[in-house]
Amino acid sequence: MPSTSLPVTRPNAAEADAVVRIRELSPGGMDVVARLAAIERTVWTRPWSAAQLAASGNAPGALTLVAEAADNGGGGAGGAFSAVVGFAVFQVAADEAELLRIAVHPSRQQQGIGWRLLEAGLRQLQRQGVRRVFLEVARDNRAAIALYHGSGFRETGVRKSYYEASGTDALLMCCEPAAV
Repeated sequence: MPSTSLPVTRPNAAEADAVVRIRELSPGGMDVVARLAAIERTVWTRPWSAAQLAASGNAPGALTLVAEAADNGGGGAGGAFSAVVGFAVFQVAADEAELLRIAVHPSRQQQGIGWRLLEAGLRQLQRQGVRRVFLEVARDNRAAIALYHGSGFRETGVRKSYYEASGTDALLMCCEPAAV
């Protein structure tokens, strides 16, 4: 299977922590779901609704991470983190998980936020005893494929014409968090 390679920019940790924090969405934190749904609508051609995001975030075994930007340019220096700029949704079953959704607001893409969401998720899943993480990605989504390769995912198969609207194939990918 041919591999697509694009550079994956890993942010300087100190700089990234100063402007964006990654946190787990708590079951009582569903007030953020409307902001996640707004990002969904800007990123996906078939976005999940706020109800779908809420249901997925409240499901047993769900891990939803939220990326929040600092107000006034510096959360650690008195500014608050309140602007939701991205999220990732994982579903855990036994010792496996699937990345169901990952999205970063278009104005904040290419800043390492997607990478930070993915890496934070993989670390949390590893702590939970997850041995393998799966995902599907459109074969023509070169930026996402590069991100996944850079985080240790490998291609394991293809679902032909998986995306109905375009007829695009989906690449199946897998990662072992302990190996990353």
